[in-house]
Amino acid sequence: DMPILSLGCMRFQQTWNRPKTVVKSMDDVQVECQDNLVRIIRYAHQMGCNHIETALGYGCSELQIGAALKTLFDSGDIKRGELIIQTKGGISKSTTKEQYRATILEQLDRLGLDYVDLFSVHGAN
Repeated sequence: DMPILSLGCMRFQQTWNRPKTVVKSMDDVQVECQDNLVRIIRYAHQMGCNHIETALGYGCSELQIGAALKTLFDSGDIKRGELIIQTKGGISKSTTKEQYRATILEQLDRLGLDYVDLFSVHGAN
């Protein structure tokens, strides 16, 4: 069942509200920032929130969430099957099927996942 509560993760990233901050890999993320994200996801899960939402357009959110999920899965705190993970990606009139598929695969790679439970088109007009 789709939950009524979601953990929206747009602001759960080091680059939020820091226009000059560039994060290209986890080496660029401050340890306390990432540790805080792991604690937030763990706490949300303990409180019954199992839907995690992020997007390509949320800066380094997919990268950081992917690293946080790996930490939580590896520790046994959370199992992949206990979560509904959603991400979003944009599309335009000029986007080809091949480009769109490549973008989705890149998003899965950043998340460190084989699949997401829900993929949404983000910002299409």
